[in-house]
Amino acid sequence: MRGSKPKDEHVKKPSNAFMLYRSEKVAEIVEQYPEYKKEQARLSKVVGQIWQEEPDDVKARFIEMAREEKRVFELANPGFKYGP
Repeated sequence: MRGSKPKDEHVKKPSNAFMLYRSEKVAEIVEQYPEYKKEQARLSKVVGQIWQEEPDDVKARFIEMAREEKRVFELANPGFKYGP
């Protein structure tokens, strides 16, 4: 692949709050709507709508999880800069 780094050099970025929320919600939604399993775009749209309606305390939990994931990432990868 052009421009790709070998797997041992690849550094996975920490997830943001929505991505952590999505990971948790997907199983729940697929259980209710099995046809969504193969429609990731549709699934993301549904999760996005649910996320928008969540109360602030629910969002705050995922925001804190994302902060912690970022903190751990920065400790494990000091000075890391994202680039194309």
